[in-house]
Amino acid sequence: MLDGFSLKEAAAIAELPESVVRTALEKKVSAPRSRSVGKVVRYTFDVKELFFVKLLSAFPLGLNRDDKRSLRDLVFRRTKTAGRWHAEGPDLVLKHGDLVLHVEVKRLRNHLAHNLVTYYRGRRRIVSDPDILGGEPIFEGTRIPLAHVSAMVRRGIDATEILEDYPVLSARDLAYAAIHAKMKAPPGRPRKPLELRRRKATEPAERATSGR
Repeated sequence: MLDGFSLKEAAAIAELPESVVRTALEKKVSAPRSRSVGKVVRYTFDVKELFFVKLLSAFPLGLNRDDKRSLRDLVFRRTKTAGRWHAEGPDLVLKHGDLVLHVEVKRLRNHLAHNLVTYYRGRRRIVSDPDILGGEPIFEGTRIPLAHVSAMVRRGIDATEILEDYPVLSARDLAYAAIHAKMKAPPGRPRKPLELRRRKATEPAERATSGR
């Protein structure tokens, strides 16, 4: 499995705007591993950090700083009780006087776990070879660039239509492309877009799927 996720990957997998994740970092609510690369700080999110940021973003009520810190201790399993929070099986409970707030997190955990599996599998499908499309990341065994499929997803083209155009791709490939489509392109001069020609019905299928 991957050792960790960049900020862009974390935001895409958790289905959050990058601005939400950056705000959590600025307010020191989230504390992933970090390292300096020149004047830029690079962050590496693990699975628990991903879940914690997602949980806070989905929380329906405002929490003060102490409650957020206590909630973090529970998520990272440092203790079963922290501040006004305590863990109750897989769920979380907040007590304040006579008020008891029970937070069920199973669906959120499962959804995030599904996205993580999709991302792990998808990453293994992507390869880069300088002899194929100049090293453009492609789906293994094809000449289909990941960036092209992600752009189609971003434009709202239906998955059925994409699979009709590129039958060598699978539903899992498109699910990964959908996550990748949420990531903003790095700043700088954009690369010249690739022009992919749709395979005609009379054209041999093996030519479209050839690795060369």
